[in-house]
Amino acid sequence: MTNHPLSIYLEDCLARRKTGATTPETSLYNPLETLLNAVGSKLKKPRVRCFMNLKDQDAGLPDGGLFTPDQFEKGNEETPQGQTPSRGVIECKPPKKDVVTITDTEQVSKYWDRYNQVLVTNYREFALIGRDGDKPVRHEFYRLAASEKEFWNLASHPESAVKAHGDRLLDFLQRCLLRPAPLTEPKDDGSRLHQRRVNTNPAEVPTFGESARSASSHRRACFHGFAFYEDPSGPMDSRS
Repeated sequence: MTNHPLSIYLEDCLARRKTGATTPETSLYNPLETLLNAVGSKLKKPRVRCFMNLKDQDAGLPDGGLFTPDQFEKGNEETPQGQTPSRGVIECKPPKKDVVTITDTEQVSKYWDRYNQVLVTNYREFALIGRDGDKPVRHEFYRLAASEKEFWNLASHPESAVKAHGDRLLDFLQRCLLRPAPLTEPKDDGSRLHQRRVNTNPAEVPTFGESARSASSHRRACFHGFAFYEDPSGPMDSRS
């Protein structure tokens, strides 16, 4: 066992699964929160803190949120009204689910419309979906394992996982936590990310595993019917 955040994350996920008594989604909240807070605590001005199990703020119940210290270190004796996480919210699904499929849901679109930035994960893949005006943008993506089976195999060999992914995963998560969610008011026009469909031949729809780079500053990429626009300001893929 090592003290690397990825090793701790994988070992905790695997231990919970081995009990046979845990749920495939919510039981992994704590390992994910620990991983994100290990990264967020090392950031400077500001640090970022993950809190899971957020309440409904007119868009459903996000699995978690990413907050900066100014949002919880004010010393108020009274609990303030619900704040919008300054680094966006988190949507989690079990490892058997596909991140692209998770992203292509009404639930995620509601979070995106309300909070402007969503870190979507199945605990083995991570996709940061943000906003460029009224368009959804995939800012970042990282894949630890391509399938649930591969993920649990990786979790069984944490030292090898750290060698293959440790520094790259932490760099990826730092970029996610350093990106502020755009400041916009919640919309009432019913506009949803899942409604922004495009007519695309399924054979022409690229997957997250394909390179998204292009010489153009804004190359359009379609994922499972979504009209996503790539962010030219940073890396699109960081994976094995």
